[in-house]
Amino acid sequence: MKKRHLFRPFVVTFALFLGVLAHGQARGDMLVIVNADNPLEALTLKEVKQLFLGRMRRFPTLDTDVDVLDREETSQAHRSFYQYVIDMDTNRLKRYRARYLFSGQGRLPETVSGQAKIIEKVQSNISAVGYVELDGGDLPAGVKAVYRQSLPEAEARKALSEVSKGAASGSEPLTPEPLMLPAKP
Repeated sequence: MKKRHLFRPFVVTFALFLGVLAHGQARGDMLVIVNADNPLEALTLKEVKQLFLGRMRRFPTLDTDVDVLDREETSQAHRSFYQYVIDMDTNRLKRYRARYLFSGQGRLPETVSGQAKIIEKVQSNISAVGYVELDGGDLPAGVKAVYRQSLPEAEARKALSEVSKGAASGSEPLTPEPLMLPAKP
């Protein structure tokens, strides 16, 4: 029984260590998507930034206005996209957009709640562009990816989620019991 008490803190610590170690490894991908009938084949990182920051109103190499779709500010996908793809945190993005809109030059993306709604809107609008987070699997019919970036946080998020699930099922606690050492003779 005492050996198990010694073992639990190490299991939890090791699981958390693996999560931190996996933080640098990419597993999930953030995809910028357009309608499958859109002739655009790819976007550069610079073009993606210009589109989602309101500086580009037309698709590059096409004479079509863009309808940019964004996730709600409170979603994890929104935070991940702007942090890892656009390279801006939420506060910096708000300041940037306020300044840019105040100048009269910019246009905010349309906010859509949920990844399924973004896919639905892109499927039905040839000039729409949005982003989705994909952890394996294929894109649904009617959309195609024009930009892909791996997210380093996906693996760590999954690892920590698995540790939390274990604690919820009662297999291993997140807060280990105190270390039991044998008494000195």
